[in-house]
Amino acid sequence: MLLWIVAKLLFLIWFRLRVRGRPSPFPRGPLVLAANHVSFLDPVTLALAIRRPVTYMVTSSVYDRPAYRPWMRIFRCIRVEDDAINVEAMRRAVAVLRGGGVVGIFPEGSISDDGRLHEGQLGVASLLLQGDAPVLTAGIVGTFEALPRHGGFPKPLPVEVRFSKLVSPADIAAHRTPREARRELRDQVMAAIAAVLPERMVGQGEARAPGASAPSEKSA
Repeated sequence: MLLWIVAKLLFLIWFRLRVRGRPSPFPRGPLVLAANHVSFLDPVTLALAIRRPVTYMVTSSVYDRPAYRPWMRIFRCIRVEDDAINVEAMRRAVAVLRGGGVVGIFPEGSISDDGRLHEGQLGVASLLLQGDAPVLTAGIVGTFEALPRHGGFPKPLPVEVRFSKLVSPADIAAHRTPREARRELRDQVMAAIAAVLPERMVGQGEARAPGASAPSEKSA
């Protein structure tokens, strides 16, 4: 709790954290958070925006770094082996969801080098279908400028979380083959994220959802 309060104050003061479009009331029960990934600041930024504990799935290339490993264990992150079939990681994530918890994912699979949204991974869609939990999508803006992937000390620049919409894996899977469902779910999640990002952050292959507009602003 103390660590959360310190982080909250830091982000409010140093990064002037703002949250837009947060659902009210916020969803209870099992939930997946899915957002773009442009900075090491993203997991903390997203977690501070929702007021519920988040269990993140983290790639082994990040999880295994000596400086990060203690924090990965403190926050009970799930280690995902790079370029491998992660049966155990998926089992643990599904267990969190079945226990009514929140799992945080970054569907692109890695941090963007250029600050733009890239293609989502089909393996993430497989997890979402297994978990059968609603997916709350969000766009994170400003963290790339504050701390890019290869940056140094975090800059005091504005950071914002823009919530998009809930996507239902069950509805998508109802009348599709498993392969079709994976692709459709991946595409819907990525389109929902793209819908709330500024144009400069949307890659060429990422389409915006029709009629999408930026949600209203709230303080964190």
